Amino acid sequence: MLNGVVSAVVIALCMITSGNSFAQSETQKGPRAQTADALPAWIVSCSNANSAGAFNCTMEQTLFVSSSGQRLLAMKLVRNPSDRAQVVATLSLPHGILLDEGATFWVDDGAKSVATISHADASGSYATFQLEPKLADALRRGKVFNISAKSLDGEDFVFGLSLVGFSAVYDILMGAKP
Repeated sequence: MLNGVVSAVVIALCMITSGNSFAQSETQKGPRAQTADALPAWIVSCSNANSAGAFNCTMEQTLFVSSSGQRLLAMKLVRNPSDRAQVVATLSLPHGILLDEGATFWVDDGAKSVATISHADASGSYATFQLEPKLADALRRGKVFNISAKSLDGEDFVFGLSLVGFSAVYDILMGAKP
């Protein structure tokens, strides 16, 4: 019963919070990105398919290269299983970036922070960081979550994730009971 109710809420919120992600501006270099027009900017998926039977949710947004459909960048948020008040963010970055530089992120014109790139594999590079309450509040109020990384040839790539619908989906993530 709970799964059916949550699924209905998620579908309803997705329908009213649909929006497109922001791609790079005309002056920025690198591949152009887009989200699928039919999907909301932020999606949430929940499951109890784990050994403890706990109800766990993930929210995410993914940017794709418009010409090929290849994933360019994704951001995923999950609650920390050992402290469910904490949220862990993972940035899935493309190949071809300087790992030592990390990934810089900020909301709108706010203060910038740097996340260390922890590892890379055949699918890209990954930076994981704890979503502090101050950043979570900025994401809820903001319009664009900006992420930049330096390419191997020294150019800055800047990606913008739309924050349309972020608050509603974040509320679902935080309201999911174990």
